[in-house]
This record gives sequence, structure tokens and C-alpha cells, in this order.
Amino acid sequence: MYKQALVLLALIFFSQFGLAQTREAEAKVFFSKAEEHFNNGELKATLENLDAAVQTLGNTNPRILYLRIQALNALSNTSWSYVAPLDSALDAFFVITDQSKYPKEKYDEIASISVDHKLKKKQYEQDFERLQHSDSLTLFEDFEKKYPNSPHLTSILPKYNELLERDKQRKEQRQAALAEAAASKFRKQFRGFSLGFWANGGFTNAEIDGMSDMTIDGELSGLVSYSGGITLGYMFNKHFGIFSGVGVTKVGWSDAGDNSINNMYLSIPVYFQAISSTKRKAGVYLQAGAIYNTFLTQQTTLDLEESYADEAIFHPIVSAGLSLRNQRAAWLLGPFVKFPSSINVLDLYNIKVGVIGFQVSLTNVYK
Repeated sequence: MYKQALVLLALIFFSQFGLAQTREAEAKVFFSKAEEHFNNGELKATLENLDAAVQTLGNTNPRILYLRIQALNALSNTSWSYVAPLDSALDAFFVITDQSKYPKEKYDEIASISVDHKLKKKQYEQDFERLQHSDSLTLFEDFEKKYPNSPHLTSILPKYNELLERDKQRKEQRQAALAEAAASKFRKQFRGFSLGFWANGGFTNAEIDGMSDMTIDGELSGLVSYSGGITLGYMFNKHFGIFSGVGVTKVGWSDAGDNSINNMYLSIPVYFQAISSTKRKAGVYLQAGAIYNTFLTQQTTLDLEESYADEAIFHPIVSAGLSLRNQRAAWLLGPFVKFPSSINVLDLYNIKVGVIGFQVSLTNVYK
């Protein structure tokens, strides 16, 4: 029985010894892989292989902890979540490592990492304390960049978002102020200048040889005129200004049948304008001046051998009515009268044509 017990104990010893050797060999493989990953800058893979080595051995050792500390120290600069594991690795290294038997250069290196790590944590505490009593968005952003994935980020997030919103509002206000300053500079440079448009139309009245009639020898009747264009002017003050512009005028004649003649003219108005209203108020306006029309084209259903181009026409014009004014612009609505002047129709009649109708115009004043 005694001999059998000895044999059994020997078998158990040698089996355990062989198993330990196998585990040690496997752990060396994991450690070798960890070193390879570390040299390649693959820090997370380094930690995974070191964990496998520890699990295989059943415990850790100074060699494993040395490499783990190197990897965790580098990772702690990218994420604060590695700070606590680095603390544990440093504590374990100094507990199990015999300084007198461990390579001095490596021991001093770990000691230096430990000192720097403690200083970094102390600086973190100081920065966080200052952050809690600050309303500086820059300080919050610097803290987030300096200590990524800090455990305190959740607690400071509401205040950080509040500061972001304030900063956004300040930027919007600054941009609005810059835009207003640019607009004010523009208005100052072009103070008093006005840009707008006009449109009018109405029935014309033809006068032949001193006789007023809506027909011409019973053939031409229903004279209609339309005119429109843009204006540029200068207001001497809130109420008085002088304007000119360019546009087109259409004058049409038609008979009782399907015959018609339509002439198009280039129109250049020049007139004085008076407005009684001030901003955001209604009032009256008066425009008085002249419009110069020069012939452009003619469209007709009559079988004519050639187009008959009228000579340039000079019309005195008057318009008066209601003005509606906001901060910078005034809408002018009212009757329009274009006084008769002589034109040539079909080279047969020397007639006078005037227009009575309605006008709409806009005056936008930079001030």
C-alpha cells in the first residue's frame, strides 16, 4: 500500500508538472503575440493577448505587468476609461515585483510612468474643479479634448449644452449685426437713391384735324395703350424726388373686323414725384413729367407693303393717387394721364393720341 501511494503521488506530481509546463508554453505564445502587437502599435490587441496569458497561467507576473502598463499608459492618452485599469496594473506591479531582482532600467521606467500618471490625475482633478465654476465654452471643449471619455462628462453635459446654445445665439446675433452694418453702409453710400417699376394702361383718345373721335374714318377704333418698365431716381428728402427709367409701350388700333395694328415703343420717362405719406402710413402722391417713346416694331393684320414707323413721340404725363408706404418702399396707385401728341398712322393721318388709365408703381428708397 505504501509503495502504491508513492507511485500515485509521483504520477500526480509529474502530470501537474507537465500541465504547468504546457500552460507556461501557451502563455509564452500569448505574450509573444502581445509584444508583436505592441510593437505594431496595436494596443488593444496587446491587452487581449496579455489577458489570455494571465488566464492561461492562472496569475500574472512582473513581465506581463510591465507590458500591460506600457499599453495602458498609451491608451490612457486617448481615453480616460483606461485610467482605472492603469492604476490597478501599477499597484500590482509594485506589490509583486522585487526591485532588487528586477532590471533597474525597466523598474525606473515603470516608476516614472507611475509618477506622471499621478500628476496627470491631480491635474485632472484641478481642471474639473475649475470647470465646475466656469461658464467658458472653450474651457469645456478643452477639457473634453484633454480627457476623452471622462467619467464626469455626463454630469457636465447639461451645462455644456447650455453654453453651446448661448454661443450659437451670440454668433447669430453677431452675424445679424454684421449684416445690418453692411446694409447700413450700403444705404449710407446710396442714401436717397431709389429703384422701382411702373405699369399703366388705359384707353386712348384720338383727335384728327382738331376733332375728337374714337374712330378714324370709321375704320380704326378701340385704341388701347399699355406701358411698363423700371425706374431709377433720387429722393431729395422723404417727400420729393426726380426719376427716370426705361420700359416699353404698346399702342394698338383695331377696326370692327379682325384688322389691327400694334406698335411697340421704347419708353424713357422723366418726371418729378411728390409723396405725402411717411413710413407705415397712407397718403397721396403726384407724378408730373414727360415720357419719350421711340418706335421699335409694328404688328398688323393689314396687307401693307411696308411697315410705317412713327416718328419719336414726346408725351407729357401726370399721375396722382394713393400712396401706401412701409419702412423703405412706397406703393403708388392711381389714375394716369398721358397728354396727346402727334403721331403718324399708316402714313395717312396726322393724329394726336392721349391715354387715360390707371398706374401702379413702386418706389424703394435707400435711406
